[in-house]
This record gives sequence, C-alpha cells and structure tokens, in this order.
Amino acid sequence: MRKTAYKVWLLIVVLSVPTIIAAALITKDNRTFRFPENEQAFTSSWYLMTDDDKEVITFPYYANKDGIIKITAKLPSVNDDTILQVKCKFETMTASVNGEIIYFAQPATLGNIETVMGNQKALIPLTSKHSNQEIVLEIEPRSSLYSFSVQNITLTTMAGHTISVLKSNILNFIIGIILLVLGLASFCVWGGFKLTKKLSDNPVINNFLSISLLAFALGIWLITYMHIYGIITGKMAVSGILNYVAFMFVPFAIADLLKNFYRERKPYFNILYIATGTVFVCQIALFLWGIFDLSDSLVASHIMCGIIIVATVFALADDGRSGKLKPKMSVVSSIILISMLSIVAIVMYIMDKPWMLYVCFAICILIGTLFTDSIILLYQLMRENVKIEELRYHAFTDALTGLANRYSYENRIEKAKSSDLPENFTVIVMDVNSLKHTNDVLGHAAGDEMIKGAADCIRLSFENIGTCYRTGGDEFNIFLEADCNTLHESLTQFEQHVKEWKGTLIDSFSVSYGWASASEYKGCTIDELITIADKEMYKNKRNFYDTV
Repeated sequence: MRKTAYKVWLLIVVLSVPTIIAAALITKDNRTFRFPENEQAFTSSWYLMTDDDKEVITFPYYANKDGIIKITAKLPSVNDDTILQVKCKFETMTASVNGEIIYFAQPATLGNIETVMGNQKALIPLTSKHSNQEIVLEIEPRSSLYSFSVQNITLTTMAGHTISVLKSNILNFIIGIILLVLGLASFCVWGGFKLTKKLSDNPVINNFLSISLLAFALGIWLITYMHIYGIITGKMAVSGILNYVAFMFVPFAIADLLKNFYRERKPYFNILYIATGTVFVCQIALFLWGIFDLSDSLVASHIMCGIIIVATVFALADDGRSGKLKPKMSVVSSIILISMLSIVAIVMYIMDKPWMLYVCFAICILIGTLFTDSIILLYQLMRENVKIEELRYHAFTDALTGLANRYSYENRIEKAKSSDLPENFTVIVMDVNSLKHTNDVLGHAAGDEMIKGAADCIRLSFENIGTCYRTGGDEFNIFLEADCNTLHESLTQFEQHVKEWKGTLIDSFSVSYGWASASEYKGCTIDELITIADKEMYKNKRNFYDTV
C-alpha cells in the first residue's frame, strides 16, 4: 500500500513538469522589440536621476528604495547592430533617447497570469542615430527576498552577445549535455529492467529512475540558465520559466533518491520526499493560479535544499555513530563536498555574487558518484542474480533429463489446489516400459539413455503447450492447457517421435500413458485427475506386458 502511494505521488509530481512546460511555451512575452540576431563594458559615467540632481553611481549598483529608479548616461558612437545589455532583475524597464522610447519590457503573461521570469537581462537595440546621445533607463526593481542590483551594462551585438554567453557558460553547457545523456542512459537502464521484469523490484533498479529524474532536472536547469532560446527568439520568459521549474524540481528528485537509498532505515526521508513533492506541486499550482510568481517561491526550494543537506549529513553521522552502516568513503566524501559547495553557492546567490561554478562542481561530484556507484551495485546485483538463477534452475530441474523435477511438480500441485482448474486443463501420466529389464540386461547406462530418450520425445511433443516433469525413475507427468484437437495432435506426435527414436546403446523403447481432462471429469481436483490418469496409464501398461 505504501509503495503504491509513493508511486502515485511520484506520478503527480512528475506530471506537474509537462504541465508547466506547456504553460511556458504559450506564455506571451510583453516586449516591444524582437532581435533577429563584441562586448564592451559601459559602466562609467552613469548617473542616478533624482528630483533635485544627478548622482554618480558605480556597478554593481544596489537599489535602496522602492519604486522606479532612473539612470542615465551619454552613449558613445554606436552602429545599427549595436545593443545595450543591462543585466539586472526587474519588473519593468523602459529605455528612451531624446524622449523617444526605444525599448519597453514588462512582465510576461500567461493568460491573465503575470510573470517576471526571464526579466533579468534587457537587450536594448541601438542605431547609429543614437550615437553620442543621452539614454535614460527607467527600471522598476523586481520585488524579491534577495538583493536587487544592476550588475553591469555593456555595449555589444546580438551575435557577439550570444558568443559571449556561450563562452562564459561553456562549463554549464557541457555539464548540462552530459547530464541529459546520463539521464537518458539511466532511464533506459531502468526501463529495460522494468520491461523485462528482471530485478525490477530491486531498490538498485529504482535508483536509476531517481538518478534519471535528477540528471534531467539539473541538465535542463544548467542549459536554460544560459537563456540561449530566449536570446534568439526574444522569449526570455520561456527559458526563465523552464530554468526555475527545473531547479524547483531538484529537491524532490534528490529526496526521491535518498528515500530509495535509505528505504526503511531512515523514515524521515519518506517524510522529506512527500514534503519536497508537496512544495513543488504547490509552487506550480500557486503560479498557475496567479497567486505567486515562481521567483517569489524560489526561497522555498532553497530551504528544501538546505533541509536535505542537513538531513543527509545527519543520516551519515547517525550511521557512523551506530555502526549499522559503513558507507563507502567515496559516498561520504562526495556528500560532504556537495554539502559545502551547495551552502557556499546558496550564500553567494543570496549575496548576488558569482555562484554557478560552485554548483557545477557539486553537480559533477553528485551525479558522477551516484551513477558510478549505481553501475557497480547493478553489476554486483546481476552477478548475484545469475548465481541465484543457477541455484533456482538446479533446485527445480531434473539433472538427467532437463525436465522439471519432483520438487517443481509438487509446488505446481499446491498452487493448483488454491484455485479452480481451467476447463481445458489436462494431466498426462507416462511410464517407460521395461526399464528394469533394460538395466538388468544392458546396464544402467542403457537405462539412462532410455529415460533421456523418453524425456526428449516428451519435450518435443508437449513443451510448447504445457510443463513436463520427471517425477520418478521412469515416471513422467505433464500438465497442459489445450483443446481436445491439440491434445490428440500432441499425443500423436509423441508416439511418432518414440517410433522414430534411435539411441547408441538401445534401438527403441516404448511408453505407456494415460490422461484425464477437467472438461471430461468436471468438478475433479488436480489430485483426482492425476489418480484417473494414473489408472489409465497402468491399464495401458498391463496391455503392453500382456502382448509382449
């Protein structure tokens, strides 16, 4: 029951992702200009415009008041393909030259829902006529628990800006692609075992699904952090929403992985799994209902990440203290490093300082350790499973003939007693004739050849429609489900195979058999059908010896 509830909750959380992606793709971006698309810093000679005077400012500039701020500067000589890049988080922004508005951006809209996702960089188009003119930027800072700043302003071109973004985020891009590939590989491993139903219930296999979800989330987050799609299409809100949602999904994916890893030993990870999923679903729901923007609820994801870090370190410390688990040094070292790097990254983000490098290192350590250890565990598990399958085969298989043995036969009878027999269920009882005589005259090797010959003929005739058992020295039973025509065809084939058989020590053998079907003896149990078939077999055996 608990496993089913977890699976349902996982499905609900995962389905939230395509919902918000679909919403992002139909979001209307409210920007006046779209670009078809070298970088030069332009952070000197900017002034803050007040009611009384102008005040020189430096970057990064931290706003210390609510409402719209106005900053101005004199443009240098510019070309028709020049753009002014303003890197800051804003609600609205207007750029004007000589009183003419050349750029205006406000929150994007999804139906009646407003979002400032993507409003963290303004790309303002300039032309040669703007050369040496004064430009005025009116910026409404984004309301946030974190600090607001105009980080920098540069002059560039769209092509130059795109190249600059790629260069500065090349590590993000490479790691993002690797994560997506690893995520796909992990998902294929999990899906392959689930489809084949081999080891599908083992927790190690479920780890690959958790790794897949985490790798996809982190990969999409790193790639969309570059906002290449938004730069090319002008739809910054789309890449912004996808970036935020991918990051918000990360705590849930990590909690899911920890829940699988610790299973029943640390029940608080089950609670954390439910809590992170609830937070994620609530963030999406509140955004789609227009109550909170995703940026307003980002702090909840940071808090959940912090809680996960604390819970994981506590779990490791508890295991080390109690001696119940001796985790690999690679896992312990990785978790400690990841925790330290994650804490540093969160602090740097809150302080509006460069933080992505710390995250990239943490992600590399996390995914590398998880994937490598899971592959090693899977390899060990498969080796153990091969040994188990070999033991299972020998436990249920007759060594001489390769048919199912007496133990398997008795298990099948016990299972059949727990339910009604199908109407087309049939029991066939067989016994090799003159085996004792063959053993006494030609030796036991000839007798074994006779038994193996009978088993081969039985296998060729009945294996495709039933299960064949060697229940004693020269005794065989067959359970099958087939209609009357199929049954008689198989018996005819069996007699033909026996007639054509030739051995090295003996030239021929014969088999007496009897059968009973549930369609003919209605209401009989499996034991009663065996008894009836056994009587028929002995009747035929007496006839054989009477004619010899």
